[in-house]
Amino acid sequence: MADFRVSVFADQQVGLQTLEFLFQLFPQDLLSVITTGNYTPIEKLLNDQQFPENKRFVAKTKAQKPLLDFLKQNSPPDWIILAWWPFLIKKETIAWPKQACMNFHPSLLPHNRGKHYNFWTLVEDSPFGVSLHKVTEGIDDGDILFQKPIEKDWTDTGASLYHKAQSSMVELFKASYPKLRKGEFLAKPQPTGEGSFRWAYEMEKHSTIDLEESYKARDFLNLLRARTFDPHPGIRFQDQGKWYFVRVSIEPTEPPEHNP
Repeated sequence: MADFRVSVFADQQVGLQTLEFLFQLFPQDLLSVITTGNYTPIEKLLNDQQFPENKRFVAKTKAQKPLLDFLKQNSPPDWIILAWWPFLIKKETIAWPKQACMNFHPSLLPHNRGKHYNFWTLVEDSPFGVSLHKVTEGIDDGDILFQKPIEKDWTDTGASLYHKAQSSMVELFKASYPKLRKGEFLAKPQPTGEGSFRWAYEMEKHSTIDLEESYKARDFLNLLRARTFDPHPGIRFQDQGKWYFVRVSIEPTEPPEHNP
């Protein structure tokens, strides 16, 4: 597609791999790149690709005006792409592109909007996957553009689902970007009243085991594996004035032999 332009807000490994893909196959699409300045490999990539300094912006804070002032130095892009962007963006920035802003979200929306998707999908036994969705002033509630379900089983932990989501978001973007350029997609509103939303603080409230309480075995194991993610702390409990962390490893095995 001629004259298709994107501004990419990129951070961490997901942002790096997104930019690597675009530089390799669609370098002409990159109107501007916004980074946090906190992930050196992205800065190295931009330097290696000799990406112009006047098309780069480092957003070290959540402040929106300097960012918007930078964006307005050029005509609006067709899309703004948020590739693992850590900051919320405000309505003036959301409204800037010709089409919309697209966000990478590591859950199968509308399930697990908000924080700690890899914890809640195990604790609540909800469907898992990744989504590319339109950005609104709400949190993860915009129309779904593209999705990819991901299977999970008993061997999964909060760590394994985090890594699966990271790689799958990039895979989904690579597969979907040509369709985005051609307009070959159908944005689907998220079902009202379905799915779930969690704030960051809610995980901590569910991360302590009471030794005097009773738990269903399934719920207990799900809770343990959901917080199994080194180097982060596991599920905690207290006994005789001392606190402990516990993690779990679940591996497949053969059925036990039964002797008559």
